[in-house]
Amino acid sequence: MKPYLFAAIGASFFATSLAVHAADVPAVLQSKCASCHALTKPESNSLDRLWERKGPDLHYAGNKFNKEWLVEWLQDPAKIRPAGEFYRKHVKPGTKEDVVDESSLAPHPKLAREDAEAAANALMTLTDPDGLIEKGAFKDQKVAMSMGAMYFNKLRGCAACHSAVPGKGGLSGPEMATAGKRLQPDFIYSYIKDPQKIDKGVWMPKLDISDADLQKLTSYIVQLSAKEDKKMNSRNSISFSWLTSIGLISLLAFMEPAAAASDDSFEHAERLYDTYCTQCHGVNRDGNGVNSVFMSVQPRDHSDAKGMGDIPNSEIIDVIKKGGLAANKSVLMPAWGGVFSDEEVNQLAAYLRHVCKCGSDQ
Repeated sequence: MKPYLFAAIGASFFATSLAVHAADVPAVLQSKCASCHALTKPESNSLDRLWERKGPDLHYAGNKFNKEWLVEWLQDPAKIRPAGEFYRKHVKPGTKEDVVDESSLAPHPKLAREDAEAAANALMTLTDPDGLIEKGAFKDQKVAMSMGAMYFNKLRGCAACHSAVPGKGGLSGPEMATAGKRLQPDFIYSYIKDPQKIDKGVWMPKLDISDADLQKLTSYIVQLSAKEDKKMNSRNSISFSWLTSIGLISLLAFMEPAAAASDDSFEHAERLYDTYCTQCHGVNRDGNGVNSVFMSVQPRDHSDAKGMGDIPNSEIIDVIKKGGLAANKSVLMPAWGGVFSDEEVNQLAAYLRHVCKCGSDQ
């Protein structure tokens, strides 16, 4: 495995005064944010770019955020992504499950209120002209929270990567307890419907989901903020950069992806695995990913020669493409067919045989 170590943002960023003037906000977005965020639509959507970007894209910030939340958050950044903007750079093997290496997460600067308001105004002007967001798609039909929780935790498996309750749920994705306050409802709806359309290559697959279920999930997430807002603010008002959905982000260091024995012939498949699969199946490919601790079904141990050897290649390929339900397994294993090409699926299946050392087919 090649090391993936990227340079930190220059110390001059922190040597510069954090105070900005309202009239200079557009210049600040260019001079400070542009080094970490895409303020215009990126020309490349490659896997390398996903690994190298230092913060989330902001070219559609005005379609995504609620301005009031931006103003408050920029003054007092709070934890949103427990494992950072790109989880794989910030997780490491633990005693059992993988854990977040919090020492790799950098502090995020705070802004004075006047500066936060000016920055928020500028960010809200960044809208995408390509119709990424389905305006008016969310019908604001309230769903019972118990039903919403069932969809979120069990029927759609969102809890594998996201938490709806502080301290309980997946760590590789942003927490959802405050999403209704920070995100516009139509953005939530559109992102659940097709995250790959909005953020190409992101480690969340496109779900085969009906409009009725989209409405229920969006309503549930929107309502969570009313329930958890005060609780989350009191717990998370610390100045760590969790490489959240906005900010003038600095990365101090990136971990080298560790794991199973490398082989140049599997280089691309290994990179795919590190990007998409380790969040649940683990850095060591043993089923102990950073999300696994709260999952109702333990992810498969891909290093288990006996267990993997009993599975035919055709089933492995089906499960990668169509999800766990394709083999009467857990919904927590999502379908990646909308992210990977057929060739990449076949490469991943071959790579899993390499990891488990259990032959080419059964």
